[in-house]
Amino acid sequence: SRGESAEDFGTFAGDVAAPHWKENKGKGPQALVEGISWNKQQFHNFQMQILSESETAIEARINGFGEDTVRERREPLVSEDEYIRFFERKWEAIADYLELEYSQRREGEWTVFTVSARQ
Repeated sequence: SRGESAEDFGTFAGDVAAPHWKENKGKGPQALVEGISWNKQQFHNFQMQILSESETAIEARINGFGEDTVRERREPLVSEDEYIRFFERKWEAIADYLELEYSQRREGEWTVFTVSARQ
């Protein structure tokens, strides 16, 4: 992790990944939500549910995006909380590149997030 906090490393990873999203600039919140879903299909128990959607904002919830793998490790290198905070900052950085806003919160086993057009 380069010896940084989960948040700092997440921002770094998002800044590195962001230019690969350039084709999604101007496509609204749906582009980031679909990208998150596509990326997390690698986890067999990944779930995403759209809670609300408009032209300018999408609220969704996800689980099974790797946090359970972290939880199940006998000697975890990072905590589940660090893993979730890492992705929060990574997706914030990518959203910023796409001129969107990203926020998230935990509700039980779910990570609830909102992607919206920048105000």
